[in-house]
Parts: sequence; C-alpha cells; structure tokens
Amino acid sequence: MKDFLNQELAVDDWAILGTPTGQGRGFRVMKVVKFSAKMVQVTNPYATGYYAGRKTSVYPNQLVKILPEQLTWYAITR
Repeated sequence: MKDFLNQELAVDDWAILGTPTGQGRGFRVMKVVKFSAKMVQVTNPYATGYYAGRKTSVYPNQLVKILPEQLTWYAITR
C-alpha cells in the first residue's frame, strides 16, 4: 500500500497521521502494525493511559511515512 505521498508502506514503518478535529487535533506519530484489504492498522507507542496499546484502522492516504532519522529528531525534541 502507498501513503499520501505515494511512498510504499510496510509493517513496522513509522508514519504521521493528521487529526484535524476535536481536542486531539494535530499530528500523531504512528507505527504500522498490519494491513487489510483497504486499510492500515496503526498504533501509537507514545500513548499513555486509556489510549496505550490501542490500534486504529485508517486509510493509507491518511498517512505520511517518515524515516527513522526523522523519528529520532522528533523523540529528541519532544
């Protein structure tokens, strides 16, 4: 499957998911867990409390794949 920028997604890739509405609006760093016929299942390893370990299914065009270097930069500056 391909993301919003037409990059190939694979299991264990990191991606950014935009959440445009609600209290949690902004961007989330997500990890690709598995694929179904039309959707990608992702999880947020940084989530705590109720959301820790929860998996969400999204369409692949809602994700933008990021490189490990970009993830490291995000973790350091967070």
